[in-house]
Amino acid sequence: MKDRKLYNTVSLSIPIIFQSFFQILFGIADTWFVSFYSDEAVAAVGYANQLIAVILLLFVVISSAISVLGAQYIGAEEEQKAKKISSDAVVLTLLVSIGISFIIFITSRKIINVLQVPMEIREDMNAYLKTIVLGLIFQSGNVVLTTVYRIFAEAKYAMRVGIWINLLNIAADAVIIFNPMGYTYNFVIGIALATVSSNAIGFVAMLVKSKRCLKLEYTRNMSGQNVKLLIYYGIPSAGENISYKISQLVVTTLLGQLGGFILSAKIYAMNVMLFVSLIPNSIGIATGILVGYLWGNKKKKQAYDICYRNIFSGILVVVMMNVVIFMGRDWSLHIFTSNKEILSVAITIMNMEAILMFIKTGNFMFGNSLKGVGDVYYNAILSVLSTWIFGVGLSYILGITFRLGIQGIYYGFGIDELFRCVMSWRRWRKTIGKESFSSACHLLKK
Repeated sequence: MKDRKLYNTVSLSIPIIFQSFFQILFGIADTWFVSFYSDEAVAAVGYANQLIAVILLLFVVISSAISVLGAQYIGAEEEQKAKKISSDAVVLTLLVSIGISFIIFITSRKIINVLQVPMEIREDMNAYLKTIVLGLIFQSGNVVLTTVYRIFAEAKYAMRVGIWINLLNIAADAVIIFNPMGYTYNFVIGIALATVSSNAIGFVAMLVKSKRCLKLEYTRNMSGQNVKLLIYYGIPSAGENISYKISQLVVTTLLGQLGGFILSAKIYAMNVMLFVSLIPNSIGIATGILVGYLWGNKKKKQAYDICYRNIFSGILVVVMMNVVIFMGRDWSLHIFTSNKEILSVAITIMNMEAILMFIKTGNFMFGNSLKGVGDVYYNAILSVLSTWIFGVGLSYILGITFRLGIQGIYYGFGIDELFRCVMSWRRWRKTIGKESFSSACHLLKK
C-alpha cells in the first residue's frame, strides 16, 4: 500500500481527470457516430442514456458509502476493515444489478410511455435501452470498483482500464457505423452492444486485479453490519443524485415541449461543455476522498484548508477551459450537425453553462467535502429540495409558463446552483468547526 502522506490532490485528481476525459470522449463518440445515422437517433440514444444514468445512480448508494467509509478506515489505519467493506460492496452491486436489469428489460416500453418520449424516437430508444441494460452488471461493477481503486490509492489502474474501455468502444462504434462488411443490422442496437462488450472487458480486468493486488476476497457471506453502513451512508448521496437525474429527465421532457431540435441542441452542447466541468468535478471527487483521510486521522485544520484551496484551483481551471471552449465552439458543434437552428440554440446553451460552471465548482468542493466528513444527509436534503423547487419548478414557470424558453429554464438552473452553493458553504464552516460533530468515525468504531 502506498504511503498516504505522499497522496495529495494532484496525484489523486490526475488519474480521475484522465479517466473522466475518456468517459466523456466515449459519450461524444457515441453521439458523433450515431449522428451519421440521424438526428432522431441521437435524441433516442441520448434520452436512453439519461435513463441509464438514473439507474446507475442506484449504485451510488454503494460507491458513495465506500468513498466515505473506506477513506476514513484507511485514514484511521484500519485497512482490513476497508478491504472487507469494499469486497462486500462489489458483491452487493452485482446481485442488485441483475435484478434491476431484468425489470428494465421487460418494462422498457412502459417506461418510455410514462416518460412521454416523442413518437419519432420511441422505437430506436426501446431498442437501445433493452440492449444496454444487458450490460448493467458490468457498468455498475465498474462504478463501484473504480471507487474502490481510488480509496486504495490505485486510481491509476482504474484510469488505464477506463481508457481501454473507451478506446475499445470507439473502435467498435466505428466498425458498426461504417459497416465495412456490408451487413444488415440495426445501428442503434450495434452501438449499444459496443458499449456492453467494452464495459464487460473492463469489469473482468478490474475484478481480477482487485483480487490479486488489493487482496479483496469476494464471498456471498457479506457482513450484515457492512451492508447497513453502506446503506446508511450511501442512501443520502444516491437519493441526491437520483433526484437530480430524474429532474433532468423532467427537464428533458420540458425541452421536448419546446421542439425536438431543442433536445438535440442540448445533447450536442452538453457533450462539449462536459470538458469544462471535467477537471473541477475530478478535483471535487479527490477532495472528498482526501477530506475523508484527514478526518479519519483527526486532522480537521488540513481538511478545512484543502477544500478552499481546491475551490480556488477549480475556478482557475474553469476560466481557462471556458476561454478554450469559447474559441472553438463553432467547429466543435459542427462535428455533430450542420443544422443552423440546432447550432444557434446549442451556442446559447453553452454560453449559459459557461457562467453556471463557476457556481458548480463551489458545489463540487463543498458537497464532496461534507460527504468526506460523513455529513451526508444535510447535503442530500438540500440538493433534493433546491433541485425540485428551483431547478425544475422555477424552470417550468419561467421557461414554459412565462414562455422564456431555454433561457428561462437556465435561469431556474442558475438559482438552484447558487442557493445550494451558499447553503453548503455555510454548513461546511459550521461543521468543520464543531468539536462534537457526529462523523462517520463514531459509527465506524461500533
